[in-house]
Amino acid sequence: MARTPRLPHFVPGLAAAGLQALRDAAPQLADWQLRAPIDLSLDDAEALAQDYLNKLQYPHHLFPLLPYEAQDRVAVALGLPAFDDFEPPAAPAAAPASDLP
Repeated sequence: MARTPRLPHFVPGLAAAGLQALRDAAPQLADWQLRAPIDLSLDDAEALAQDYLNKLQYPHHLFPLLPYEAQDRVAVALGLPAFDDFEPPAAPAAAPASDLP
């Protein structure tokens, strides 16, 4: 029986990092972060991204291992702004201590 892919909507986004960036990140992962070894023989970024998502205990651990340019490509592919284009939302001014009960 075919197994349902884990986090399938993230595959195209993670694949946007590029095949070489994904391959370069694998040696930086510790054994405790993986359910099984990553198959670096895969020659398609989407297939390798799917392999990462299936085998990582904590998929969010992969993102900081990618180069900044690859992180930007992933963010844009997922519909988020690139790092240089990001602007945090405006925060309301804090209440002065004298106004607190």
